[in-house]
Amino acid sequence: MPYTHGGDIYGDAAVELDFSVNTNRLGMPQAVRDAVIASSAAWEQYPDALCRKLRRAAAAFYEADGTPIPKDWLVFGNGASDILYAVVSAIRPKQAILLAPGFSEYEQALRMCGCKIRWLHLREENGFSLESTREELYAMLCDGSGDASKIDSVPTLSSKHENVWEKILILGNPNNPTGRAISATELERLAEVCRETHTWLMLDECFQWFLDTRRECSFVGNLLNGVGDHVILLNALTKICSMAGLRLGYGIISNAGLRERLEKFRQPWSVSAPAQAGGVAAFAVLAAHSEGNLLEWTVKSLQTERPRLAEKLEELGFIVYPSQTNYLLFRSPDEDSRDYKQGCLEHGILIRACENFEGLNRHYYRVAVRNRGENERLINILKEVQSEEKHNVNL
Repeated sequence: MPYTHGGDIYGDAAVELDFSVNTNRLGMPQAVRDAVIASSAAWEQYPDALCRKLRRAAAAFYEADGTPIPKDWLVFGNGASDILYAVVSAIRPKQAILLAPGFSEYEQALRMCGCKIRWLHLREENGFSLESTREELYAMLCDGSGDASKIDSVPTLSSKHENVWEKILILGNPNNPTGRAISATELERLAEVCRETHTWLMLDECFQWFLDTRRECSFVGNLLNGVGDHVILLNALTKICSMAGLRLGYGIISNAGLRERLEKFRQPWSVSAPAQAGGVAAFAVLAAHSEGNLLEWTVKSLQTERPRLAEKLEELGFIVYPSQTNYLLFRSPDEDSRDYKQGCLEHGILIRACENFEGLNRHYYRVAVRNRGENERLINILKEVQSEEKHNVNL
C-alpha cells in the first residue's frame, strides 16, 4: 500500500476543509508567525546546529510547567519522526512490540533497521483501551526474558556502542488513531515491567497537549525522579501550535549514553532557522499562557465540541470510539459499502481513511475536532454522501 498520511491536501481535488490532520483548530499563534517571518534576516546563515536558544526556551517552558528538566535532555529534530528514526537507528532493536491500531511511522522506522515486530491488537469491543490487554502486553514483554523479578539494571551502551537491550516498546500516549491515553498508574507499572525485562520504552506524547489530564499522563515527572533511563519521550509543537509545515519535533532523553550515541546517527542542521525561531516563540506562548491562554482554550473547546461531534456521527449510524484528544475514530457498519473519504472529497472536505493502520480496514475513518460551524459542515456533507449513494442505488 502506498504511503498515506493525514493532511495530504496536494492531490487533484480542491480541499476546502481538512479534517484529516489533527493540528490545533485555533491555528498558529500570531507570535509564532511573526517570529518566523522576522527570522528571514538570518536565512543566509547556517542555523544553530545545537539549537541553543530553542533549548533554553523549551527548558523554560518545562520549568514553568512544574517539571524543570535539564537542557541537556532535549534533542531537537525535523519533526518528531526525525527523532523517532534517529533513536531506532541508534538503539537498533532486534525485537519491537507495537499496538494495533497505532501510528504507522513506528513500523516503518523499525523495518528500516531489520527489526522483528510483534503486534498487540487492542480490543475494539473495549474501545481500543490498553488496559483491556494489559496482561497480554506484560506476557509479551516477559517472553524469553527469564526471571524478570531479578533484573534490576539500567540500560547502558557499551564502549563499543553495542546495545545490550534488544527490545523496544513504542506507544502513542495518546494513541493515534484511537485518541486513548494511558493513565499515570498504568504508565508507572508499564515502565517498571519494561525495565525488568530489558526493554526500551518510547512514549509518543505529541497529542498530550490536548488532554484534560496532560500533566498526570506525561512521563516527564518520572524522568526527573530518576526512574526513566530506559524511557524516550517524543513530542512536537506541530499539533498544539499548528506548525506542521515548519517541522519541529523533540525528544526528552535522560540517558546520557543514548544521547551521545544518538548524535552519531543524526544529520547536522536538521532544524531550520525559521523552525527554531518559531519554536522559541511557541514555547514562550505556552509558558506564558498568552494568546488567550492557548492550552486552556484548546482543551475547553474540545470538552464542548468533541462529545457533540461524536453524538452527531452516531446519529448518522457510525460507531464512534472514545477519545480524549482532538480527533475521533469511527467506523461505518459492515454492510455499508460507501467510500466516505472519496464522497467527502467531492464536496471539498478531506477526512482520514484508516485502512493502512494495522488492525483496521476500509470501514474506519478519523476526523479532527474543529469548531462548531466546520463540524456541522462535515456532518451535513456526510449526510449528503449517504443520501447520494442511496439515490444512486434506487436508480
